[in-house]
Amino acid sequence: EGLLEPGGITCIDIAVMSIIGAPGVRFPPMLASGTGAADLAAWLEPLGFIIRVIEGAVGDASAVKMMRSIFMKGMEALTVECFAAAEHYGLSHLTIENLADLDRIPIASTVDSHVTSHPRHAARRLGEVIDAEAMLRRDGFDPIMTSAARAFFERTVTGDPLSGDTAKPDFATSLKCLRSLTGPRG
Repeated sequence: EGLLEPGGITCIDIAVMSIIGAPGVRFPPMLASGTGAADLAAWLEPLGFIIRVIEGAVGDASAVKMMRSIFMKGMEALTVECFAAAEHYGLSHLTIENLADLDRIPIASTVDSHVTSHPRHAARRLGEVIDAEAMLRRDGFDPIMTSAARAFFERTVTGDPLSGDTAKPDFATSLKCLRSLTGPRG
């Protein structure tokens, strides 16, 4: 961005933030960043595009897209692994029924709950994941995502991000503690 603008070249970073081809959606919502983002949005919005301009440099919209991809693709992989097993055990319908409460909880509340409760409950949850992984392996599955979850919980338990504090931390405190375990390194 800094190299191109002196030459009169405007830089824009734009990222598609939804499912392409979703029923009833002509143009998926997008994020845009960079010095020319507002001008692009003003040009495309009258054509029906939905563009949210965010403050920041070229690359920030794409970085948000990558965070969405981590979440969505991880959830997809967990879902496929879970329901392949549920189908094997004849429990798909009951598994879906028992996940229905997720439909009633806003995503922001779910994220807050996961982040703030993870440090305090990682040891107990690790036990559940170990049991689930053992069951799947016993029955011939290769539970890649469950194994990754186990490794993640083990890292939290070993790292003790709250240093034994049992009070429920707020979101920012939890993220700060967990970042010390997840990176970046160095």
